[in-house]
Amino acid sequence: MRPDKQKQMMAYLTRPARELIETGQVKFASDLVNPDPRKDVIEIDAINSFMKRNPRAQGGRINFVGGTDPKTGMGFQKGNQFGKELKGKPSLNVTGKNQYTPKTTKEIQAIIDANPDYITPKNFYEPTDTMQKKGMKKLLTLTDTQNPDVVFKRKGYPESDPEKSTATDKKRTTAKKNLEGRIVQLKSPKGYQVHHIMPLAGGEDLRTGDYAVVSKEMNAKMSKYNTKINKLVNEAYDLDYSKTPSLKRLDKINNELFDILKTTKKELPKKYKGLLGFNKLTPVLDTFDDKGKQVFNVEPQGIDYKKSIAGSQGDKVRNTKKSVMQKMVDNAPKFKAAIPGIETLFKTAASIGDDVKKAKYLKAGFKTLGIAAAPLVIYDTYKAFEQGKPILESLEQGLIGTDLIGGTKRILSLTPEEREARSVVKQDALKDLNLDMPMGFGFIEGPTPDSDLTLEQALAKATAGDQRVLDLETQKNLQRSQNRGFGTPVMADQLLSSGGVASGPPPESGPQPQGLQGLLKRGIKI
Repeated sequence: MRPDKQKQMMAYLTRPARELIETGQVKFASDLVNPDPRKDVIEIDAINSFMKRNPRAQGGRINFVGGTDPKTGMGFQKGNQFGKELKGKPSLNVTGKNQYTPKTTKEIQAIIDANPDYITPKNFYEPTDTMQKKGMKKLLTLTDTQNPDVVFKRKGYPESDPEKSTATDKKRTTAKKNLEGRIVQLKSPKGYQVHHIMPLAGGEDLRTGDYAVVSKEMNAKMSKYNTKINKLVNEAYDLDYSKTPSLKRLDKINNELFDILKTTKKELPKKYKGLLGFNKLTPVLDTFDDKGKQVFNVEPQGIDYKKSIAGSQGDKVRNTKKSVMQKMVDNAPKFKAAIPGIETLFKTAASIGDDVKKAKYLKAGFKTLGIAAAPLVIYDTYKAFEQGKPILESLEQGLIGTDLIGGTKRILSLTPEEREARSVVKQDALKDLNLDMPMGFGFIEGPTPDSDLTLEQALAKATAGDQRVLDLETQKNLQRSQNRGFGTPVMADQLLSSGGVASGPPPESGPQPQGLQGLLKRGIKI
């Protein structure tokens, strides 16, 4: 930059401040116009102003007159109630210390020895209901029973009597100790049991996902398969895999185990699926653990962990606290066989050829189950079951004479268009019913369907829908009947032609298959 230009620039930059102010290039803050405050700023200022005008309380409880004070003895006077000060009374426990004097070890042991009917520590501080009915009362506190120097008759679960234990019990106990790390006793709800999904056999540690809560009936049904699985698994672990025949035998064992699972799918209801499993074993040749036992690669088969108490494969039981597992059992899904007594009764009746003997057997069976019903009603229930109806629908049809469950299912099976058509038909029938209603009875009102269908179109579509659902239901009932061992070619023809097997003419009076005779003209067949 040329010297003259630089001088001109410096003169401009260093010109007096007054000149800047006079020309308006620089202004004081007081001369500036403040912008309008934002809405949120106005609200905050209003709240702050309110808080200043209305200060809040300081907090803390109100100072009550009286109360207790160990230093002054206030509140500890004899006869003092509700914090009222009673002057001149002798003070009790002014220091506020616990006045209970713990029993000595010698005193506690003397009480234990003098009461042989009290077995465990808990019996002394929390007697059972049976003990209380006998007049036995609490003798010690929980703190007394926790004295490490006293000896009770028994602590924990009783040891099993070797003389009374069977070979099976001993084998099961040994397996539980080996696979669970100790004996784990878990409480289950009334009528249920904690079921081992994986076999109590072999050498693979059990996990929390290997247990499920099932009814006693379900557990009993699965026991025969468990026995077979346990036997095969134990055999697999006892083989000598340094020999070629052992490897071939293991392949056969794995196949036999898979066959057992296939059999359970055929013989047991669907709800049992995933409640029986095993570990497919593949030996890692020339590899042994610290105890010299063969090491295997294991693949769980057949198990549905979602049905287990853990909801997954879970952790090893030996590393899990019992309290954690008990909580899992308490919150686990419960699986119960659906009316096993009646299903078993019906299936047994199927093997009786003579109809008279069959009816007598069914009557006696229902009486044993606590169901009071006439022989004809019982036989009708059995025939509905024989035709393939689900057990609950069979009971409803035979014992009550209605078809609410089946009727509801059929309506829900209609397509949206078919249900729309059905609504149009029903609404038209309701109009006819109101026309014939005697004076004084009012009108029956129903929602007006939102549909463009004419009555003829709706009637055709609704009838076609009802027939479609009935055909589908008939096919399912036939398949169910054949699975139960009842279905025959003759029955198939009857079912598919008429939607059911005829069981005789309807009664002369009372409800008909379509309802009360007097209302037949009022409604449309559904």
